[in-house]
Amino acid sequence: MTYRDLSPPTQAKKMAAIPPDNPAGDYLPADAYSDDLRVSLTEQIGAAPALLRAVVAGLSN
Repeated sequence: MTYRDLSPPTQAKKMAAIPPDNPAGDYLPADAYSDDLRVSLTEQIGAAPALLRAVVAGLSN
């Protein structure tokens, strides 16, 4: 073990350990949704379960 191993963490390491409150960014709702956008979003939501099943299909406990 070296002295470096015993040194306190740097400020950068401390900051990196604290996750951001909202990593995806602030939510900015649309003023209005067009019919095309509604259809697209609904299709994406409908497809999500099958996509998730496909992604995790090869995983094990």
